[in-house]
Amino acid sequence: MSVTPDLFDILGVSLSGDAYSGLIASILRRSREITSGVFRALTGRRLTGKADVRFTREIGRGQGRNRSDIVVEGPTARGPWLLVIEATVESGEGWTQTRRYWYECDKEVWNGARGGYSLFFMTPNGESTDDMHWTPLTHRQLAQVISQHDRAGLLADDPVISVPWRAYTARLEHLSAFEAPNDDEPFVDWLLNSPDEYFVTRRQRAYHLGHRLFPSTYTLKPSVNVAKGREQFLVLAWLPCWKTGYWGSGMRFEDCVHVHFEFDMPVPFRSPYATCRLHCESNPYMREKQVKKLVDSARGFLEFMDCLREEIHQRLQGTSWKPSNRWLHKAYFPCPMTKETTIAELRAYLAPRLDEARDKVTAALVAAGQRCHLGWWRRVKAQSSRT
Repeated sequence: MSVTPDLFDILGVSLSGDAYSGLIASILRRSREITSGVFRALTGRRLTGKADVRFTREIGRGQGRNRSDIVVEGPTARGPWLLVIEATVESGEGWTQTRRYWYECDKEVWNGARGGYSLFFMTPNGESTDDMHWTPLTHRQLAQVISQHDRAGLLADDPVISVPWRAYTARLEHLSAFEAPNDDEPFVDWLLNSPDEYFVTRRQRAYHLGHRLFPSTYTLKPSVNVAKGREQFLVLAWLPCWKTGYWGSGMRFEDCVHVHFEFDMPVPFRSPYATCRLHCESNPYMREKQVKKLVDSARGFLEFMDCLREEIHQRLQGTSWKPSNRWLHKAYFPCPMTKETTIAELRAYLAPRLDEARDKVTAALVAAGQRCHLGWWRRVKAQSSRT
């Protein structure tokens, strides 16, 4: 590493979200002034009394299943208000986890136990969750709010708080100064063989690399993760109109689908190509067994999946895309690569193949929705005409 190991490295908690969440919770407990400032900045509400700050506090009644990282409960003019921050450094979100937390908070509002709540999902880059009830937040944004309200000098002078706080903010500054790679950098080498430095890890490099491969017209979710026993560099890319809804209580499953491209490169890279696939799945994602357990509730979704496959296969004939009949995959194409392939070369290979499929995928989604008598097809058509 080109950076000097800090306190978190020495303690072996460099990428532990709990280490930083615990530090933030301790600061909030020590300073009522900082807590009031953070609460106002994030919730838009003024505290009218002392707030209760907890680290990994249980929300609602879940027998220990609903423990969020930072929870601040305080009195406001609207009644008791809950500020919940779910924080990660390296790990991704589990949709069942964030969904459960939201459900418990919402249930307490409906029961009259509190006036409201504010949910934030905090990551180094400010990635969003699949659950629309959560607001993205970066570690740096929260650290800046905390610093702005430290008029008593706790962060600089306290013998216990100041040392980890300086190390934490130094990590955030290093991440902020991190620059995306040049176009002539070898794709594989930059992603896999660059040294990790504080919060600048392979996961962070994947985040930046994904945004270099796909046009800004797409919503992106790049990461390095483990799936089916193997590690992969994975970029999900979709147009806003390719998400038709988020499944919740009282909704039809077939009204909540997510279509997207998936660029998949195995890690470590050994094969002569990566793969770009076209996926259609439930929103939120469920495995095939999970979907089929829904029985009658899933029937319309399964019919739509078959219909969409037919529409996509028909429209992509004569293009670079090959048809697929697998559960989620509707079509794919291989991306020839070597360890010397540059970022610019890979982007140039992807671009025309994405372009030739983009409008056809939207048309297939609209046609399949119309054929299956799903009300959202008109909205998707209208949204696509504006992009």
